[in-house]
Amino acid sequence: MSPRVRETIARTVLTLLLSLGLVLPLMGVLQLPASGWVTGCVCAAVLSLALGAFSQMPKVSWIPPVAALVAAGVWLAAGGAEQAGEVLRALTLRLNGVPGGLSYVAVPAGLLLAFPLTLLAFAFTGRRTGVFALLAVILALMVLWLGQRGDLIPLLIPAGAAALTVYARERSEGTPLYRILPVLLAATALAAVLVPASGVTIPPLKEAADNLRQTILDYFFFTEPRNIFTLASEGYYPQGLNQLGGKPDISDHEVMTVETDRAVYLRGVVLNTYDGHAWHDTTGGRRYLWVSARWRSERERLFDENLPAGTELPAQTVRITLETDSASSLFVPQRVRSLSVSGNLVPYFNNASEIFATRDQAPGDSYSATAPLLTGGESDAAEIVSACEPLGDPARDAEVAALYTVLPDHLRDPNAVEIDVYALAREITSGKETPYDKALAIRDWLRADCRYTLNVAPHNPNRDFVTAFLVSREGYCTYFATAMTVLCRAAGLPARYVEGYLAEPGTDGIAYVTGLNGHAWTEVWFSGYGWLTFDATPSEGESSGVPPQMPQTPQAPEPTPTPTPTPPPPENAPENEPTPTPTPRNNQSEDEPEQTPPPPEDEPEDEPPENEDDPQDQAGPELPSDWWKWLLLVLLILLVIALVVMRFVWTSPSHRAKKAKDERGRWQVWMQAVADALAALGEHRASDQTLAQWLAGLDAKRLSPAPLAPLGECAALVFYGGNDPMPEETAMTEQAFRQLFASMKRGSRMRFRMHRAFGRKHDFTK
Repeated sequence: MSPRVRETIARTVLTLLLSLGLVLPLMGVLQLPASGWVTGCVCAAVLSLALGAFSQMPKVSWIPPVAALVAAGVWLAAGGAEQAGEVLRALTLRLNGVPGGLSYVAVPAGLLLAFPLTLLAFAFTGRRTGVFALLAVILALMVLWLGQRGDLIPLLIPAGAAALTVYARERSEGTPLYRILPVLLAATALAAVLVPASGVTIPPLKEAADNLRQTILDYFFFTEPRNIFTLASEGYYPQGLNQLGGKPDISDHEVMTVETDRAVYLRGVVLNTYDGHAWHDTTGGRRYLWVSARWRSERERLFDENLPAGTELPAQTVRITLETDSASSLFVPQRVRSLSVSGNLVPYFNNASEIFATRDQAPGDSYSATAPLLTGGESDAAEIVSACEPLGDPARDAEVAALYTVLPDHLRDPNAVEIDVYALAREITSGKETPYDKALAIRDWLRADCRYTLNVAPHNPNRDFVTAFLVSREGYCTYFATAMTVLCRAAGLPARYVEGYLAEPGTDGIAYVTGLNGHAWTEVWFSGYGWLTFDATPSEGESSGVPPQMPQTPQAPEPTPTPTPTPPPPENAPENEPTPTPTPRNNQSEDEPEQTPPPPEDEPEDEPPENEDDPQDQAGPELPSDWWKWLLLVLLILLVIALVVMRFVWTSPSHRAKKAKDERGRWQVWMQAVADALAALGEHRASDQTLAQWLAGLDAKRLSPAPLAPLGECAALVFYGGNDPMPEETAMTEQAFRQLFASMKRGSRMRFRMHRAFGRKHDFTK
């Protein structure tokens, strides 16, 4: 058997083992159905045979990878692109804990996994690539380790043996494959078998490994459901998470200490959809790593960072230290400019501009945020908002309005509501010309004409929550925040509902936040400026209007005043302007139940906060509908570029000279490089010229700083005198090539590289 045939067989076997050893564990991690396994193995085998068969034919070795890429392109054009998109969507669902989708696309999934991995395996089984093969196996081991799938380690045995074989052959050239591979295959299998099923645990090493794994998961693979903050954790949802209202049972336990120079609204959750009973999030909750440069522009957009110079107050730093267990939501101001976390907290943010960690918070966790602290009604707010308005982005404004001005259809039905919120919003904002003045008028009307109290009757779930409140006009922060958000939307102002804590520092600059400081408020969007906080909640019992009669529902007497969980409005709030008191529509009696749709069945009562996120919260960033087509195109281009680059590296004179077995081989490599460089310059030897005559004649053209005639004299001694070249002569030839190449123009250099990479050599011996 010729050396070429032996090398072809060795390359084919190693490629097959390495590809199968990489493909099989990955399919196991993804829990691919059996049909996908079979398809992947067949694809890996066929492609390995094709690549290996041509590997020892330099002039045509490029045919299999190019043919494979062409076949992939034809498949994509013939309908495979749609299948590839389905596979990517199924893989995304699988990575987020929904494995069912892969059963429908098992065959194309097997193809899409095996195809690129087999091409990589072929690239990693060439000479001087053993390190890359070992790295591929180590990477596969890390995937199994991160996924805690030790049961799949035996599937890596072929890849481990193949990688070690490639590495060993590099250091023992000429050793036949059959002498190395069986030994390494047996050793790899024995090592996998001897590892105990339960593993050998060394506590310090295990702790370090677990910390490393968790860090990698937090920064690169955070798709776990998270615990989202809600005021239900402080007793503000006595009628269950899906129904606002009712007399709360507020906890006074210590939550956090906050270092701040002034009162600050610390956001926990931002909700956008009101259904007549409660608020929910439907923004999609895409997750973005806070420190990622990739999402810097998205962070600037969501946190309103791109304001014109001179239109934002100086940022202030707020430091938070948790005193109790809490949800993953980080309690920070609205317009965060910088964020610093301690320990192993890894912050993310989403489309609602919430900031959260990859785990629930624990006592002792601390972080600090820098943000300009501005709320609606402060002396500078109107001027700043007005200065920003001319620079608003109409497209962004339309995007926000489409999401944050939506209200339930029943609020437009005169027969389904007690109060026409649209008419009331128009009445309150009558005469107000700017969006800011309208939002402030709504806030002031609620503070003036509605009364704060914790002693409220249970809410009738058959009545819309907001309209019921606008009839009774008594409630606490969730009532006021909901009413302001709905009235702003009815007035055409984008608004969203926020829950968190209001931290008010003492003279020592520290706020000791308890459950009594749990709070809800509204954020209103202004073109050019972004979101601004408005707090419509008055202080305990405060109301400048005459309270209307409460609905005829038995109610306990007003208790002795207790600590107020929501503070009074700022002292610099503008004077309240009187507006007419709303009256029930259609002469409907307050004793009659509203004709609103019945509540959902099996509505939960007094449930704890759900320990799960919006399903879309794990889907990654928003992408165009045809994103998968662009992804496939990019992957295909990158694969072609990788193959071309590897080809350039493997055919470079330096690489080939290192592979040469003796001095004569190294000299021939550099002489061939000189001949190819001269050909790239358009110089060719005539048939009646000897090599020495040709090279001596070229010196007269001054093509190179180094003389070429000595190379011809050396070649004559080697070919006609039967002498082997000396190391000094090889070094002289190498130096001549490098000086010649350095003097070449860019176009000639590229021509030289292309000729070398794709097999067009110029025989200098003829």
